[in-house]
Amino acid sequence: MFASILYPVMGPAIRRSIAQSLKDLTQQINQALEQRPPDTAALEKTRAYLIAERRQAAPNDVLLQQINTLLARIDRELTP
Repeated sequence: MFASILYPVMGPAIRRSIAQSLKDLTQQINQALEQRPPDTAALEKTRAYLIAERRQAAPNDVLLQQINTLLARIDRELTP
């Protein structure tokens, strides 16, 4: 009974919290990368990796699927 009362409020709040945490993490990573001096060897490795990924046509669907799976698990746990 208690879970059925809290779920409509907590479910969206948890989703928003996770989304905000991911945005914050992305922003922190970007800031850290911008403050570092460029490493040309690392840049070349990264560029080669990205080109190889594009050639393999491996989209970021795997990451999105994992996030959706996590959110589905949270929904199942909070659903009465």
